[in-house]
Amino acid sequence: MDEREAIDALVAGDLSGLEVLVNRHEAAGLRLAFAILGERASAEDATDDAFVAVQRAIAGFDTRRPFRPWFLKIVANAARKAARQSTRVWLAGLLPPTPVEPESVEESVIKGLEHERLAAAVATLPAIQRSVLVLHYELDMSEVRITEILSCPVGTVKSSLHAAREQLRRTLADLCR
Repeated sequence: MDEREAIDALVAGDLSGLEVLVNRHEAAGLRLAFAILGERASAEDATDDAFVAVQRAIAGFDTRRPFRPWFLKIVANAARKAARQSTRVWLAGLLPPTPVEPESVEESVIKGLEHERLAAAVATLPAIQRSVLVLHYELDMSEVRITEILSCPVGTVKSSLHAAREQLRRTLADLCR
């Protein structure tokens, strides 16, 4: 079943359509929610809440537009709502990357150290900067799409990307000294 058929099925009340959408978009939703919340369990809850909201609101979805940005906007809203309701402190870094077979033990150790440094550096960024980084670099979203998803002006996205890159450069340089 392709995405269009999945949406039509879900509109008709067939939950197999939701299953297809979950399989296609859950990982992206988790990355965004994690960037906002910084905690895996909360990110999973927010993503689950977003899929429930999709199920309830799918009849109002404009089928002339792509599904993914619409879904990610719902995820961002669910994560921001969870963040407002939560008193948890963010102690984690980025989601771990998709596992790839390393060429050697040495390479695996080096990659692990690089990931730890990057995660530590990203953990120091404000939520908006983490969110913009994940959407732009991990989920390959354009600045225009990011503004739609996060409901903020394009200038905020551009300045957040710039500020995040600059802060990461400084933080990583300090960590490597």
